[in-house]
Amino acid sequence: MIEPIMDKNTLKGLNILIVDDMPFMRNFIRNCVKRSFQGCHCDDAANGKSAIAKLRTKAFSIVLCDWELPDIKGDEILRWVREESEIKDLPFIMVTANDEKESIMKVISLGVTDYVVKPLNCEILTEKIQAAFKSSC
Repeated sequence: MIEPIMDKNTLKGLNILIVDDMPFMRNFIRNCVKRSFQGCHCDDAANGKSAIAKLRTKAFSIVLCDWELPDIKGDEILRWVREESEIKDLPFIMVTANDEKESIMKVISLGVTDYVVKPLNCEILTEKIQAAFKSSC
């Protein structure tokens, strides 16, 4: 798989996959990251099947994924990503209203990069994305 072109110092050229079943949330996240990371590219998926199909065919820099999706849940997508040799190290941030301790511990054990609880704050989401790339360098 071709690696996305990205300058890790400025995070220009990010290719972001936004996975959420709510169109307004996908738009909010897209607007937030486009303001914070000029020159980034966003693709989105409204469900897990679409997300996995895109992850199989395109190179992404990071995944921002809701937990509660209508078909394949976010933790199952995370598990799938971590089992795929070509993308197993892809930064993956769970963006969800699920703030239960057991849920957070579950995705930590699956290898989530970070976790953001809704309602979203653009500044916090930006910091989490930046931190994901600092830790992967």
